[in-house]
Amino acid sequence: MTPVTPPNEATSKMVTLVIQHLAKKLGIGADQVNISDVKPVIWRDAGLGCPKPGVDYIQMETPGFNIRLEAGGQTYNYHTDQTKRFVLCNK
Repeated sequence: MTPVTPPNEATSKMVTLVIQHLAKKLGIGADQVNISDVKPVIWRDAGLGCPKPGVDYIQMETPGFNIRLEAGGQTYNYHTDQTKRFVLCNK
């Protein structure tokens, strides 16, 4: 698999955050998490495209990223904003 290089500082920051989150969640080293895809997106609301049932979100365009990671043969899909918020959204 060819590694995906994040194109700018905001992207790099969010990729690093979600890699650290997944590594901690799985109890593995960050070096065992591979980036499979990073796409910039505009989410329709503050739920980052992965709303929790029964929660109302502010309807506002939220720029962020759809980041797919792989670890242990599984794929993990993260939705983020551009600064610090993210959600593991495996749909």
